Formats: sequence, C-alpha cells, structure tokens
Amino acid sequence: MIISKTDGRLILVQQVDHAVLAADLASRWGNKEFTTPEPFESVRLAAEKHDAGWVSPDRVPLFDAEAGKPLSFLEIDLRKHAAFYGAGVSEVESIDIYAAILCSMHWTGLYRGRWGTAFGMLQKNLDDEKKAFLSNVVREQEKRWIELKDRLWEPSDSRRLFENNIWINYELLQAWDVLSLFICMQLDDGFDRSRVISPVPTGRGQDTVELKVVLLAATNVFEFDPFPFSGEIEVSVEAREIEDRIYAGLADIQEALRDAPVRTINAVLVPANP
Repeated sequence: MIISKTDGRLILVQQVDHAVLAADLASRWGNKEFTTPEPFESVRLAAEKHDAGWVSPDRVPLFDAEAGKPLSFLEIDLRKHAAFYGAGVSEVESIDIYAAILCSMHWTGLYRGRWGTAFGMLQKNLDDEKKAFLSNVVREQEKRWIELKDRLWEPSDSRRLFENNIWINYELLQAWDVLSLFICMQLDDGFDRSRVISPVPTGRGQDTVELKVVLLAATNVFEFDPFPFSGEIEVSVEAREIEDRIYAGLADIQEALRDAPVRTINAVLVPANP
C-alpha cells in the first residue's frame, strides 16, 4: 500500500494500481530522443505486474495493530516482503518469461540499491541475520535468471546485446516505478515537488540521461526535461481516502475502507518550457 497524508486524511493507493499506472507510462514511452523498449509487450507487462504479489495483502490490508495504522510498502517485515514479491514473480513467470526476469530483477534490486542506480529501499539498520536472509534471496533469484535467460536466448544472437538490453529494460522499469510513485504521492503534505531520476536509458546503446521532473505549483501538471513520451499525456490512479486516526483493529480499518470514497489522482505530463 502506498500511503500519503493530507489535511488529516490518509490517501491509500494499492500497489497493483500504482503498477498499472507504471504500465501506462511504459505504453507511451518513446520519441525521437527515447527509443521504445523491446520486446515491448514483455517490458510493458513487467511494468504492469512488477508488484503482482501485493494484490492480496493490499486487499486485507496489512495493519500495524500496535500503532493502529495501515502499513505502507516501506514498513513491511522483510520476510513477508520477500514472500509477496516471490509469489508475484512466479505468477508473472507463468505468463511471460522475459517479464518475470525483469520483475525478479526489480524485487532483488530493492535489496541492492536498485542494482547501482539508487540507494536501496530496505538496506538501512539491518542486523546480520536480516542481511544474510536478503543475500540468500538475491542469490537464489540470480540463479533463477540464468535458467530463464537460457530459455530465451537464441545462440545465433549476440549474448552481449541480449544481456545489455535486459539491463536497459530493467533501468526503464525503475524509471517508470519511481515516476508512478511520484505521481501517486503528489497530494502528501510533505511532498517534494521536484525529482531527478537517473540513469534513464535513451535507447539500446549505453546513453543515459538525468530525467528532471517538477510538479508545477497548485496544479497536477508535471514538467519533464528531457521529455520521454510520444506526446503530452494524462494519466490517473485510483485511491481510497480515510481519516488519519488510530484504528481499533483490522476490522475497524476494513470498515473504513469499505465506506471510503474513491479519489482519482490525476496527472498531466508535459515537456518543460525551453
């Protein structure tokens, strides 16, 4: 669950809806400066399914009984976090092997600084037992990649280009994930209205750029420099809005969510003024 706070309210976006938004961004990616990813359908599916394991937990939802609050995706116990993502990757593997590789890379990248592209989300203040657990998770997934890649790679094709393209698509997935989170969180009281995302691949070569994104004051318009989409676009994601209070238990918050109005978070994505 992605949770933001505004004016004494909690705005909750389910991970699956955030992922659909990421896929919307992927679907419109590409212009004269940015190459459309290949294989397109598999990469777009990876964006749509990269949080597939969170569908059931978000429906419950996960709850901190001591604090009386719903849990955000950043507060989950590491073993549960790994179990959710593991189930999601297995689900994607049954649909599309290439997409499953990217989803597995995304999952393990959260424990490894997004594989050198950013500081890891779940690395701080871990004891030796947790570090060992995460290292084992990563090693097992890396073994999984070997088997899945062998099923996809054609010996007549360059292995170097095949591997390079996978990592390019991984970095694109990270850009869409971060952009989607940025859009989902725009109503938060402490929202930082500017963001730099890097590295963002421009094509199938080695070139990358820093993507500067700014939410214009008192609007839902996001300016991009450079602009990576096929044209100006409008996107949205659904959220539930509930009181920011202490909830007596899981049943209490479930009732609040059942009665909560659906709030649509909109965004307009445009090029920055020259």
